[in-house]
Amino acid sequence: MTKTEFFKELKEELTGLSEASLSEILSDYEEHFSIAHEKGKSDAEVITKLGDPAVIAKEFKAQTLVKKAESHQSATNLWRAVFSTIGVSLFNLIFVVGPFIGVVATLFSFLIVGIALMASGLFATVVVIFSPVIPNISLGTSIAAGVLISLGVFFAGIFVTVLSYYLNKFFYKLTLKYLKFNLNIITKGV
Repeated sequence: MTKTEFFKELKEELTGLSEASLSEILSDYEEHFSIAHEKGKSDAEVITKLGDPAVIAKEFKAQTLVKKAESHQSATNLWRAVFSTIGVSLFNLIFVVGPFIGVVATLFSFLIVGIALMASGLFATVVVIFSPVIPNISLGTSIAAGVLISLGVFFAGIFVTVLSYYLNKFFYKLTLKYLKFNLNIITKGV
């Protein structure tokens, strides 16, 4: 592969990045070649050391998506960042996808449980209040106790929903930290 071919492939693989990012990346790699030429190295040696342009592009795209997920927090941005980082390393595909999806499913189930508790608590409160006028409803307890129990269920639902919200925020930040750490290891070998 020649230097021209290297830059052509790198530029093609970096489609989707902003012009400013693209120019900066290409300039950085041009500088790598210049420094290596000053040290007497050939284009082939530089290209071998730099690696595959497709892999380089995946790393830059993953870093860009992680930064976007950090600055514009949304589930979509986080998913894009996670899956672009997974594409950079086979390790991520094998050891990260399963646990990540498991944690996301668990957090989603907390949210659903919270909403279900709130809805059932409200419904039970209405049933308890109107039980004296609705025939064939037997509570087996006093109306006051029924209202207290149903309101307790409702407030437990609020608690679980709020807890779910904060756990989601924590998991979002933790995921971003992991992605940045992982990309740092992959790109710098540190």
